[in-house]
Amino acid sequence: MPKNSNTEALVTAAARQTSAISQEVESLRGELCALAAQLPEHPAVTGLFGASETIAAQLIAEIGDVRGYKNGKALVAFAGVDPGRDQSGACERRSVAITKNGSRRLRKSLTSAVECCIMCRPPGDPVYAFYKRKRDEGKHFYVCRVAAVNKFLRIYYARVKEYLNGVD
Repeated sequence: MPKNSNTEALVTAAARQTSAISQEVESLRGELCALAAQLPEHPAVTGLFGASETIAAQLIAEIGDVRGYKNGKALVAFAGVDPGRDQSGACERRSVAITKNGSRRLRKSLTSAVECCIMCRPPGDPVYAFYKRKRDEGKHFYVCRVAAVNKFLRIYYARVKEYLNGVD
């Protein structure tokens, strides 16, 4: 684009709009975190490695009350990170992609939490240990990441349910 006063005005206006939108997003994020902090399961969720205030609020909002799920597998299926099935008669394929039946936003939040665990490599974290074990077995990166998301979600279910049962 040519460097003239019109271009400068357009860039300045776009920068102002971007700044205003960023401030609005941060305001909404703050409200979301404040609302999530009022929920009884908030301390249990923020206690999980990888679940920052924002990620914890997103997980709580997307999952809801874990007592509504029969078991951890039901929550994994709700998130859509359970392995799919491909069978025909007596033939069944074992290596099948995840179902992706559940919430896309929940999967994104879970992936963000697990990515934090993978990048930080916390000692003693069960999700990272599980991920590392799968990588050492020679599994593909994406397979290991989905397996770690599945593990994170099962741990989330167990810890939050135990915490809520102790609170009641």
